[in-house]
Amino acid sequence: MKTTANFSIANKLILSGLIGALTGCASGKTRHDAERTEAISHPIGSGALTPVQPTKLNHPELSPDASLQDVLSMAAMRHPGMKAAFEAWQAALEKSPQVTALPDPKFSYGYFIREVETRVGPQQQRVGLSQMFPWFGKRTLAGQMADHDAEAAWQVYESTKRRLFQSVKTTWNELAYLHESIRITQENIELMKHLERVAQASFRSGSDVTGVVKAQVEIGKLEDRLLSLQDMILPLTTRLNTEMNRPPNTFLPVPKLGNTQTLQLPSKTSMDTMLLQHPDLAALQAEVEKSRKSIQLALKNNRPDFTLGLDYIQTAPSATAGISDNGKDPVMITGAFNIPIWNRKNKAAVRQAESNTSAAQLRLKQRENELQTDLAMALFNYRDAERKLGLYKNSLTPLTENALRVAEQSYQAGQSDFLELIDAQRLLLEFQLSYQRALADRAIATADLEKLLGTHSLLPDSTQSLKTTQP
Repeated sequence: MKTTANFSIANKLILSGLIGALTGCASGKTRHDAERTEAISHPIGSGALTPVQPTKLNHPELSPDASLQDVLSMAAMRHPGMKAAFEAWQAALEKSPQVTALPDPKFSYGYFIREVETRVGPQQQRVGLSQMFPWFGKRTLAGQMADHDAEAAWQVYESTKRRLFQSVKTTWNELAYLHESIRITQENIELMKHLERVAQASFRSGSDVTGVVKAQVEIGKLEDRLLSLQDMILPLTTRLNTEMNRPPNTFLPVPKLGNTQTLQLPSKTSMDTMLLQHPDLAALQAEVEKSRKSIQLALKNNRPDFTLGLDYIQTAPSATAGISDNGKDPVMITGAFNIPIWNRKNKAAVRQAESNTSAAQLRLKQRENELQTDLAMALFNYRDAERKLGLYKNSLTPLTENALRVAEQSYQAGQSDFLELIDAQRLLLEFQLSYQRALADRAIATADLEKLLGTHSLLPDSTQSLKTTQP
């Protein structure tokens, strides 16, 4: 009966100590669950696309009149890179409760092969429970470092989204330009066939056959160009379909150029401010902050960690009668701490953390410089495309159309050579294609600016954001 009672007391003590040791771990997990729910409900950053649950997406196929916005929405929900970045962020959120929790408590048991005889009776077995407590602030610093990891992972997700949207817009506009080029080339083939008939009529009137031959040669060259343009549809269609994680040959609607309006560009100061909010910079800044915390954590490694324990020893009744506390089971509180005496190791850890911080700061500065260069180039491409649009639309194309009509009339009147007519037709084709190229270049430059500045409000009537299902 005494042994049973002693074990009951021991179980109560062990259970009480275990509950106390694990209280900190449980409360940390609850706090993390609340923070994680908040992060999903109100995601870090202010991107145009809210997080998507990758495994629960069932988006309908594109309709024949689908727009660029429809393609962007489907790409955002199906792109493997977006899904991978989302899962990486989810994984990073799970790191904080691991590093902020206390280490697992330790249970120990010892059985006395030879009982230790004491005044109050022989000691038979020993049960112990201990918990290690890191030095003050270590767990907090580790949790802050994990939070910076999660922030960096979120910013990588945002950056992946921007790159995806820019890639989709670029491919869409290249495909739109390709279709326009095919249309213009077909129209020029019909025009050249008309000029061939003019040359044949002139030939029947007594002129030489040179004009007919030149027209036929020019028709052959245009038809060859048309075949090349048509062959380009497949690789561009494949690229756009793969951005949406669809089979390469899946149907795509005929795209229209995504931007046919003049942008309302912000001021240089505003653009610099928006550029500094780029997710690449935010991710690198999170790395810098994490490295700074790692320096503080490395310095705290010079401080000892403490271990508290509770031991219970079962003692059998003594054979000697009349002894006070006969057979009483002792309970002992224990304490221990490590001795961080290996200064060489600890100093090396501090130097490593400092070097990592310097490297992260330099990577941040390098990326800032790269983004400034990219912004300058995107602005040049946009303004250059704007200038060419005005030149081709208002000046060169109308003049070339008039020149072609005059050359045709002059040739029919026998006042000029057919080569002048061919040159005028070639020039018209070049300017028509150049105008469409400028339209596509302006749309692509707009996509580049949106990727850099992180805004969908450059166009006066553009959709401000793309909304998708939230997890």
